[in-house]
Amino acid sequence: MSELAEKINDFSRSMGWDISRSEVQRLIAGHAITFGDQPYIVRADGCLYRAPARKKNQLSN
Repeated sequence: MSELAEKINDFSRSMGWDISRSEVQRLIAGHAITFGDQPYIVRADGCLYRAPARKKNQLSN
């Protein structure tokens, strides 16, 4: 597992989120992942950030 993937895992666990390996890969690829009702993205620092909520008529990644 890459250093970035490990940082994402650690950060998500600190939020109480047991993130899967496929979710980590999607985040690294630039996709948003939903936790609760809120979409999150990841930046190069490995931290998860709230993404702007999508409007109902927008397509998802």
